[in-house]
Amino acid sequence: MLLLFLSTPVFSQNRKARRYFEQANNAVYQYQYAEALNYLFKTVEEDSLFFNAWQLMGDIYLNTGDKFRAIDAYRNALKCKDENPKDVLMVLAKTELSLGEYAMAGKHFQEYEIVGNPRGETKKFLEQMKERVSFALNAMENPVPFDPHNLGNQVNTPYDDYINAISVDDSFLMFTIKAPPGYHKSEYGTRETEDFYISYRNGAGEWQKAVNLGPPVNTPGNEGALTLSPDGRYIFFAGCDRRDNTGRCDLYFCQRKGNSWSEAMNLGTMVNSTAWESQPAVSSDGKTIFFASNREGGLGQTDLWQTKIKEDGTLTKPVNMGDVINTPGSEMAPFIHPDGNTLYFSSDGHIGMGGKDLFVSRKINDTTWSKPRNLGYPINTWSDEMTLIVGPEGKLAYFSSDKLGGEGRYDIYAFNLYKEAQPESVTYLKGKVFDEETGEPLQADFVLTEINTGKERISSFSDASTGEFLVTLPGGCDYVLTANKEGYLYYSDRFYLKDNSTVLNPYQKDVPLTPIKAGKSFSTRNIFFDTDKYVLKDESIAEIRMICKILNDNPDVGMEIIGHTDDTGSEEHNLKLSENRASSVYEKLVEMGIDASRLSFKGLGSSKPVDSNDSEEGRANNRRTEFVIK
Repeated sequence: MLLLFLSTPVFSQNRKARRYFEQANNAVYQYQYAEALNYLFKTVEEDSLFFNAWQLMGDIYLNTGDKFRAIDAYRNALKCKDENPKDVLMVLAKTELSLGEYAMAGKHFQEYEIVGNPRGETKKFLEQMKERVSFALNAMENPVPFDPHNLGNQVNTPYDDYINAISVDDSFLMFTIKAPPGYHKSEYGTRETEDFYISYRNGAGEWQKAVNLGPPVNTPGNEGALTLSPDGRYIFFAGCDRRDNTGRCDLYFCQRKGNSWSEAMNLGTMVNSTAWESQPAVSSDGKTIFFASNREGGLGQTDLWQTKIKEDGTLTKPVNMGDVINTPGSEMAPFIHPDGNTLYFSSDGHIGMGGKDLFVSRKINDTTWSKPRNLGYPINTWSDEMTLIVGPEGKLAYFSSDKLGGEGRYDIYAFNLYKEAQPESVTYLKGKVFDEETGEPLQADFVLTEINTGKERISSFSDASTGEFLVTLPGGCDYVLTANKEGYLYYSDRFYLKDNSTVLNPYQKDVPLTPIKAGKSFSTRNIFFDTDKYVLKDESIAEIRMICKILNDNPDVGMEIIGHTDDTGSEEHNLKLSENRASSVYEKLVEMGIDASRLSFKGLGSSKPVDSNDSEEGRANNRRTEFVIK
């Protein structure tokens, strides 16, 4: 664009002005822009209506990043009454749009439409620009609530601070600091580098002084665009210019063990291409990774993609998220909320305020997302808005900005997200797995399943060093928690997350595992029958499969199956009902391949309660199936 006009006729009656203009041209060809501007100043001083001089001045300013002076120069060019100002009109309108001068941009797009006679792709582009102007003007007339506050100098620095992730219990946040040599302990050379930092809340809810994550996560190179898995066990991030890179930037992960992190592992060539992969986000069930890439097969410059994590830990071939999310422009910085259904991302392809805007889309089903909604003004502006992180409660959002003042260049801010843009609120289940006899923490596999749907919500494991686990869950559902470790009895419990369960009122659940020994027993309330019936319901099969697995893993072990009821009905009736229910479980295990000689069953009716029968909750606890090792 800079030199297009040089082949067009140059009109001025002033010979001195033409000579200065030719000298300016020569300077431009030699990339001596400051010298070219000096000659152009002399040109317009001699002839203030020299169209080409003002146009060239605008082009130089625009190409050197001074958009405001470029606008002034282009507007002066339009005063010259040139017969064909369409090139200036288009570039002026686009520049005005990029700086939020929407009314003037709209005026100049309309003038271009009159003189430019646009057709084909140019006409289509012009209609898109006019739509953006209309959207922006309407958004400014109808602003959304926005009350950003700086997180303060315990988190923010004099340099660039980019928000990355917040834990599901809202206890810590992780972010990137881009700073010059001497700030990070892990940097080298003379260029600015990026490292990850973490800040914890204290008891009063205040953020504490951020600390460098250190090696092996941070290296002498650049690490950025970190995301934290919902269970806190993994971080995923982009690493650039590494020896094992497939492309310019690849996706990596580290696993947390106690208070330390493993060496970073490249996600491999199934996901990483020879192009650019960055900005990962992990779904609430830990089974899907979303990321941005400019790889082949996309719809635009940068698209959002997703890959699934299979049961064996390998990854599926990435799939483009499609034309509802992606555009011919750039989509970046995905963030999937722990509710599992709400996706936030940045885009310059969808209609917005200019530059990159923040959008939200809701999951309709496994392959379909709703039309993205622009988060509105003043969350979005004429400049680039790149990243949004929303806390687990769904009300507080975090972002980085260099437009609001603060401690340095880019600072981290928080604000209350207005209701229409909020995700579903989630709570979390937090606890510890330990040996029932010794109290020693254990690493065990556990699964959380929705009882009503049978859908497996979470499949994860507790920390090997501490036995701790943490998972996010929507409230208002019945869940089954199962935990399993070789050499221990299977653990199963059912619980209900009430609608008022929140991040501030989470569900705590410790899981004692019992070593497999003769005489040891465990009970489950997750084998279901209709009231006063003994035919197994379909929801029971997953639980019985787990019992079958224990028996298959321990071929020398036998089990006695004992049915228990509450005290509703006569003692004789309850004895018979409990025996029939135990028999149904026995028959199902035999059907699944367990030798009948390893099994026995009986019913004890209501004679061995574990809770009071004076409440529905107590009666539910007493209705159970017990398994005794023999």
